[in-house]
Amino acid sequence: MQVPSSSAPPPSNGRPLGPDALDVGGEDSTERPLILIVGEDEGLREELRSRIAWTYRVEEAHCGPAGIEHALSVLPDLVLVDVTIPDADGIALLATLRDDGRTRHVPVILLSAGAPHDQAADVLGLAAGVAGLVTDWEPLLSLPASAIGPPLPPQDQSFLERVDDAIRTHMGSPSFGARALAEAVSVSPRQLRRRLAELTGESPAGHVRRIRLERAAALLRDGAMSVKEVSYAVGFASTSGFRAAFREAHGVAPSEFGREVFSS
Repeated sequence: MQVPSSSAPPPSNGRPLGPDALDVGGEDSTERPLILIVGEDEGLREELRSRIAWTYRVEEAHCGPAGIEHALSVLPDLVLVDVTIPDADGIALLATLRDDGRTRHVPVILLSAGAPHDQAADVLGLAAGVAGLVTDWEPLLSLPASAIGPPLPPQDQSFLERVDDAIRTHMGSPSFGARALAEAVSVSPRQLRRRLAELTGESPAGHVRRIRLERAAALLRDGAMSVKEVSYAVGFASTSGFRAAFREAHGVAPSEFGREVFSS
């Protein structure tokens, strides 16, 4: 990825932005949201860091394995990933973070500038649960800190992990819905509705469906199962219902998604 030439205006206190900006911010610096930037282009990482370090804490990694290790170590509030990173592409890194309970709910934005940006890239990124896919990094530099927010309290994080683990345990059961999920995590259906609405903005049924369809996308990406097999594996009673739900969620039929994966 090539970094456009630009110069960031200095902050109001007059101190120049630069690599050492990572350490500034006063007594409340540890309370600022933490962003992890994963990319091979050192110039891009330095530019991004120098432009946002006054608002965020920033960590960096130069490749996929290092990015995964770093994310699991520092537990960032947001991850920015260049899809062209060596050793593991951005989608693979995202899938790994989604499979780990510690980072499952961390939003990830893929930076695709300088990489082939075709339909396959869009479908792969969005289907894997990415929070955003952008071709120009510049708008990211103006994100307000409030757009990320602090990490979830441990009790809320634990609750979401229990919810998602229960869904994955019963993934293949079409009858596993909101009421069964409430029983699995030992709360009333009303409590489940309220807490999921507060934490995710989703209804229990919507949350279950999203997890099912994210798993379906992962299985289709692996390419070892047919659309029909995937639909049953993720708990849909009919293939036609699965096709409709998948298209609604990801904007493409599951069979087309599979073809894009193999041709990418």
